[in-house]
Amino acid sequence: MTSSRKSLLAALVVALVAAWIVYRVASAPSSVTSEPTVNPTGTASAPAQVLPAVGPLSVPSGMFAVSVDLADAAHVGRFLRPGSHIMILDTVAMPATSTDPSPQKITRILLSNVLVLAIANHTTSDQVDSTLTDASNFLVTVAVTQKQAEKLVHGIQTGALYMALLNGTTQVIPDGGVNDANIFDGVN
Repeated sequence: MTSSRKSLLAALVVALVAAWIVYRVASAPSSVTSEPTVNPTGTASAPAQVLPAVGPLSVPSGMFAVSVDLADAAHVGRFLRPGSHIMILDTVAMPATSTDPSPQKITRILLSNVLVLAIANHTTSDQVDSTLTDASNFLVTVAVTQKQAEKLVHGIQTGALYMALLNGTTQVIPDGGVNDANIFDGVN
């Protein structure tokens, strides 16, 4: 075998090994760990594992992305941004009872703290600021667990949803909610 053929064969082997390494690195499951976040109780939570983005959306590890179509007022007007934490409330019809057969509604906390991933098809605040100019309906995509996803989809199908913006010190305290009979209780 001539030296030029040996060199060519060696280069081919090196190229194949390099291609195999690139393939293995590119196809290996990877995750990026985000910075710790502060939850609404003010305590730091563990960093969430974020999977590589599928398109422009990154969903925290073990979570699901669910989109909700809401009117402007129901998603906190123009103040909601990707990265916001929100509480989702649901208003549903109460079942009639033998003592009170009249139709009534109740509003309760459906989900106490969920992360907003996207608004419309935008994943950054700059995109939201530059493109959403009218007070119309658009999708709000949130990260939820499987159980939260089930609750949220059920709420979408059966009730009227409303979102409330949380800050780093907001404490959400679940209670019995408000219904037609107790809406004015405690009003000063």
